[in-house]
Amino acid sequence: MKIKLLHYLLIVFGLWIINLFSLLWVDNRGTIGDMFGVVNSLFSGCALAVLLYTNNLQKIENDAREKQRREDQKRVTKEFNLLTQQAELTLQQLRRIEENNKLIALTKLIEIYEDKLKTMNPTIANGTPLYPEFQPTTDKLKLLKIRLEEMYNISIS
Repeated sequence: MKIKLLHYLLIVFGLWIINLFSLLWVDNRGTIGDMFGVVNSLFSGCALAVLLYTNNLQKIENDAREKQRREDQKRVTKEFNLLTQQAELTLQQLRRIEENNKLIALTKLIEIYEDKLKTMNPTIANGTPLYPEFQPTTDKLKLLKIRLEEMYNISIS
């Protein structure tokens, strides 16, 4: 960057020197100005060179800022996508927890009904039920328990 400013200033100074030497051979300098009256144009040229230099610096800074903004936008988009995925996974986990809770409640109900059937249908000394008409219900509960174990790949005690 400093090299560009130096180039601008050298161009201005070179033009001023050319102007200075071109006035040395002019006999009527009064119409143009005295020998050092052209210093005003030197200062104006230097100001223009500095203005071009700062304009170039601002362009470079704006390009860097735009690049940073694009990178930030990509990062925000990526974070948003990750948060969306996390929310979806959390919802899936909540559904599975709810399903698991229902399954636990169902197995507890089966256990309660089995206990009630056992108390309602005591067995005789040889192990046969006192009321055989309750046996199909007990068998259905056992079958339900087996199907739940197979379906959810768990062991219900």
